[in-house]
Amino acid sequence: MATPIFIVEWRRSGTTWLGNLISQNNNVASVMTNSSFIKDIGVYESLYFVRLAGKFGDLKNYNNLIHFVDFFCSSDFCLSTGIDKEIIYNERPKTYEELFRIVMDRFAQKMNVEFWLEKSPSHSFHVDEISHYYVDAKFIAIKRDKIGQLGSAMKMNGLLLNPTFALFSS
Repeated sequence: MATPIFIVEWRRSGTTWLGNLISQNNNVASVMTNSSFIKDIGVYESLYFVRLAGKFGDLKNYNNLIHFVDFFCSSDFCLSTGIDKEIIYNERPKTYEELFRIVMDRFAQKMNVEFWLEKSPSHSFHVDEISHYYVDAKFIAIKRDKIGQLGSAMKMNGLLLNPTFALFSS
């Protein structure tokens, strides 16, 4: 079993930059974006614990498990791991956390590494829950100056009319 690394913090705080930097380590498996519709290539945000976990009911019910696995395994995130859904069916996970662990551990095993990395800023709201299920997990939180973070968000969304305005430079 590989050791999970979760990068958390607010959006536009540098999580992608740090995730991409850590992903360069040969001992870390990171799901990288590979879709033509995603502008920035880098560590993929699964948003698993925010948007997916719990949405298909109790996974102890095999029909719920089948529906969720079919849905999740058709996502770009899961497809990028190269993990076949038959592996998940054979393991018969009972919880969403167990299912994610199976996918990421198998991904790390396939890459022959000791760590896997997951970067989703919105998982900051689920750190207590995640740390409960993944007791061996390492968490990295970034602290960024809020003015720089706001400026980055405004610039990204095209709201910054004068990018040389010193207050919003980062």
